[in-house]
Amino acid sequence: MNTSPVLRAGSRTKNSVKSSRQVIMQAVPRTGDIAWYVEFTIDNDFVERLRQLRSLVPSSSSMTKKRDLVIDKVRARLRDARWQPSKAVEADIDGSCMVFAADGTFSCAAKNRATEERLQTYYASIEDLLVHHESLPASETLLIRGRTFSALPADNVFAIGSKRRREAAAN
Repeated sequence: MNTSPVLRAGSRTKNSVKSSRQVIMQAVPRTGDIAWYVEFTIDNDFVERLRQLRSLVPSSSSMTKKRDLVIDKVRARLRDARWQPSKAVEADIDGSCMVFAADGTFSCAAKNRATEERLQTYYASIEDLLVHHESLPASETLLIRGRTFSALPADNVFAIGSKRRREAAAN
């Protein structure tokens, strides 16, 4: 039985003031010249869940270092994530999730069952994600490459491709 929590992106309550935002993260290159990206949507509810999940991972202290069993990471499923390669390749993505570490960072991971390749993004700061989400206009897509956060305007080629993929998936 899998007991990992599920992050539902895009769910909104009547108390949500800010609209949802598209986030695109680059995966760590493994082999070949194919770059992988994962897209997901965040909103205020999603951000609050990030804060709650982050609180489940205790910071390292002298007390936790002396214990035999210490939780240093928490994994949550990310069902609405869309993994996209930079080139046409065989892909059967399974197990999309976010991994939260004790140092306040997160990454996204999945497995391409077609090639048995493990996909994982670079670790990024949870706090930086929250700050960028709150400070940027809702129309901008947030691109995370390595530990660098960039805002992409709605008319950006990368963001347009992302929007077209979302529209095609909806139809």
